[in-house]
Amino acid sequence: MLNANAKAFVPGGSSQGVTPGTQSSTVLVTNEVSLFRYILSSPPLHTPLLDEQPQSLSVLQKLMSKRQLQSASKGGAGFAATHQFVAEFCSTLSNNPNGASGFVLSRELLSLSAVEAIQEASQRDGFLFHLGDVPANLGADVGNAVAGLWEPLMTQFGQDFRVTMLGYFFIQIQNGSGDSEQAPDDCRFLHYFFVCTTPKKNQLVQLGISSFGSVANKCISEVSTIVPRIFSPALSCAVVVNLTDSSPETKSSCTVELCGDSAKTLDQLGETFHQIERFVLSKQSHDQSEVIVVNLQNVIKSNFYHVPLADVILIICQFCDRVMGAVVGITASPQQWSQPFLSRGLLDSWRFDPSTPLAEIVEARRVVFPRSTRLGCGIFSSPLSLHQYQTFGSDIPSEFRSYPADGPLLTRKALAANIDCIAKEQFKIRRQSSGVPVVVAVDRQGKIFCIDAVFGHVVAVPSICWSNALAAPHDSIFQGSLVASFRGDRQFRIIVHDVAKFNGVDVRESPFTQRWAVLDALGLDDETCWPHSSPNSVVIIRSLYASQLSQCEQLLNDSSIDSPSCGLQFVCISKKFGDCSQNFRWIPTESLVARFVVDELESLGASDGQQVKRAYLSCRESDTSNETFKMFKDEYCDFHSHTAPDLIEGCIIECSLRRAPTASSNEPNHWWELLNTYLPTDLTASVDSFAGIDDMVSSPTLTLEELRWLAKINSYLCGRCQKVNDIGKASPTLKSYQCRPCWEATGHGDCINCNATYATGSLDGVSNRFYCDNCWNTFTTPKAPQPWAPPPPPDATFSKIVSTRVISLFIDRAAAKGSNGDVLELCCGGSVVRKWLNAGVGAYVGVDNTDTAVEETFATIKQHQSASPSSPTTSKQLRMHEVICGDAFDPQTWVSQIAQVHPTQFHTVTCFSGLHHAFSSEKRARDALFAISNALVPNGLFLGSLWSANALLRKGAEYENSAFRCTWDENPSPRIGSTFTLELLDGVSEATTSCEPLEEPSHHVVPLDFLVAVAGEFKLELMREYTFTYADLLSDDDRWTRPLSADEKELLAMRMTFGFRKLYQRDLQAK
Repeated sequence: MLNANAKAFVPGGSSQGVTPGTQSSTVLVTNEVSLFRYILSSPPLHTPLLDEQPQSLSVLQKLMSKRQLQSASKGGAGFAATHQFVAEFCSTLSNNPNGASGFVLSRELLSLSAVEAIQEASQRDGFLFHLGDVPANLGADVGNAVAGLWEPLMTQFGQDFRVTMLGYFFIQIQNGSGDSEQAPDDCRFLHYFFVCTTPKKNQLVQLGISSFGSVANKCISEVSTIVPRIFSPALSCAVVVNLTDSSPETKSSCTVELCGDSAKTLDQLGETFHQIERFVLSKQSHDQSEVIVVNLQNVIKSNFYHVPLADVILIICQFCDRVMGAVVGITASPQQWSQPFLSRGLLDSWRFDPSTPLAEIVEARRVVFPRSTRLGCGIFSSPLSLHQYQTFGSDIPSEFRSYPADGPLLTRKALAANIDCIAKEQFKIRRQSSGVPVVVAVDRQGKIFCIDAVFGHVVAVPSICWSNALAAPHDSIFQGSLVASFRGDRQFRIIVHDVAKFNGVDVRESPFTQRWAVLDALGLDDETCWPHSSPNSVVIIRSLYASQLSQCEQLLNDSSIDSPSCGLQFVCISKKFGDCSQNFRWIPTESLVARFVVDELESLGASDGQQVKRAYLSCRESDTSNETFKMFKDEYCDFHSHTAPDLIEGCIIECSLRRAPTASSNEPNHWWELLNTYLPTDLTASVDSFAGIDDMVSSPTLTLEELRWLAKINSYLCGRCQKVNDIGKASPTLKSYQCRPCWEATGHGDCINCNATYATGSLDGVSNRFYCDNCWNTFTTPKAPQPWAPPPPPDATFSKIVSTRVISLFIDRAAAKGSNGDVLELCCGGSVVRKWLNAGVGAYVGVDNTDTAVEETFATIKQHQSASPSSPTTSKQLRMHEVICGDAFDPQTWVSQIAQVHPTQFHTVTCFSGLHHAFSSEKRARDALFAISNALVPNGLFLGSLWSANALLRKGAEYENSAFRCTWDENPSPRIGSTFTLELLDGVSEATTSCEPLEEPSHHVVPLDFLVAVAGEFKLELMREYTFTYADLLSDDDRWTRPLSADEKELLAMRMTFGFRKLYQRDLQAK
């Protein structure tokens, strides 16, 4: 019986009595052509079938009897109705195994009662169009893509009466048996058009298919008896790729020799495909799948100039897609598969042992999907067909495929070796995207190809993925990275950061600034302007570069950039393309990773309910050794077993360095944290060498704080020696920065004493401080004060009178050796203040720990300043004064008080009383002498007095006369730590002087030899000619008229003065 509504679809040619298929060679075209429309709803799953029995019914009869090919009753006659039918069909089309799987437009009425017409249609030849650009992943919406390709096909062939049937269908190919629901990565959907024709010879030329532009010519195949082929559930061929020397026994096999000449390899592949296509598509019966073995011989390690093995296999997969076949397995020995260059980019599940029977391989149905295993997981990229590969190879010269190596890692060691170069050169800085390094090539027709720069895989990407470019480039080569978006694991972006060729012009010899100007002119969006990917799941954008090192931290913290980062890349702007000698990479310390081989696994028991294991780490013995491994310093990585349940010995693991061992730590090993695990054959994980890991551990990358310092490196480049040194200053005279050695070499510097800037002078070889020539003249030209002894107060005791007179005489003699400009008096008070004020000092600072002494000193200074101008004083020269209440021998007093009120050095430091307070311990004494030396200018004086412990101890542990009484504590000794008590008799206590307070009659011993030795360590030289006792000084004083008793002379002989002079450069040179 006829199909329902069949009369409504009778084509115009039939109504005029012309039978389709019996027309002359002249193309018969009517003004209004009607086509019978049918919906195909057969299961799209196609599998390799072996030993199938021929069917008694034709495939069309079978489909119609199962109601899997049904008439579409909607719509009227004519071309417009057919167009509407196709549009409605495509509007809901997706890669879904349920529902309609295609449509058929026929000039003949297809009916179970029209047996002859069906049998005649089943015997006709035709053409198969593979739609390789239509997405193949499960669930993808493909209606728009199919509709766009169908329209030109219908325009060209819809009104040609030599075409008796045409249509569209898709098939599903999946891994495994298909009994359970498939994951997106386990199945693919392939899309086809077909055309059934009446001519037998020169069909391609006669029908104009050779000029058909909607589908590449190389994706069109001539098929004998096309209807049984396209509607059969059996794949046309099941291809097994053999990598061994011996080929499995089969009636159909061919051999391709892989060699270094990529053109020769591709030509052999082309000849092999021609043979297979002619064999599988010229059959009259398509109920079974032909098993074909493709032997790949002389498999060698390939690079960018050859065709990688993985790409050869994927090209074979592309060809199988074109002829409705599939690659169902790869035979290789375990030794072959373990070779890195062999299994790179291939899955272990695809491999079979060479001894596996072909039937078993076919029935396992481990289909090798033609996708890239690295670039976007096949979401947006597709492998190249043979024709694309050949065209790509001819359009893109091989030298452009190489990827310039990144510069060295910017560790502390690398920074020290290249610091001067970094300061001299100018750099552009970009974020180092965490992804696959790729080379983006655009051919002369504008088609985009992506080369995996690590493994050499070549894939095609959608042409509509330029982000707002003013014009799509052609004949261009870019360098970039393929990264995944933060916002979608199936969205990707190609971030372009350099260009080698643009619109046919080779720009590799141009400096980076000119190359980058080309990309700016292209108008691509940068990383901050494209938060999401395009509908094609991939978009091409350009890197965001910073021109200042100070912008490094801003780049790292820019939240608007939607791509993961693993550091920064420093690009020297003056270098040509590929010259990375002055480029550098910076990776944060917390992002440093290393790849090891698991040498041994050890179980450590349970922790928090989880089993803990320890993996001992091995690495390559040397940079050139790929097979010899050694333990890395007995170090290991601990991990919970559930995080890596399949980890076994020999696996490759990627670890992050989280902590280094310290001297105080009981744990001698580093702390390695497990990040990723890889199979031994997975080439994405190359094991690091011992030297490389050791260098990373011993010389870590710069910290963020050090990177901030690096941002200011240009300001530390010396204008004289062109070396980087952050110890220096800008010269106001030369208007440039100069390092400290150059200032010294030219005799210039900032004087530490008078604060003169860029003055001529020289360094003090002792303190390593710079002084201008004027200050040096001041230091080395003695200016002794005028002899003058301040009169004692009216109520002064004998001790006070003697101290005032003796200290004045001593200052007059010792000060002749140096300058008395600025004075620091420790344990101040009494008439000595008036002596310094009368001497015309520039500044006076006093320190004492008693409020009484501080108040008396302030009162004396105030009285001196209020004296009449005619008085013999020089108060006008006292530019500053300060009296500090504090411990004169506490380091904090020097830092927080003395240095604050008088930041520069002193010409003279005195301590005529209270020095014994500094000698309560050896450390306190050393700290006091260091502070005194540090506070003195070169040739400065340290003057003071002390009780002679040796002379007192010679009198015995207890001694007394009419003038004084001395008592030693237990175990007396003239060394640090011993103490004695000294009292004045006859009603006159030593405490009544300004030197020894009454409440502190106890004294610490000040050993003179220790004082001289430690002072010498701090470059203070004892002036022996000015070491006097009080008795000696009074005996030489003509103005002293009071006679002294024998006991008083004995007392004054126990107290002595001392003077130290600070050595300076010329003194050291003389010695």
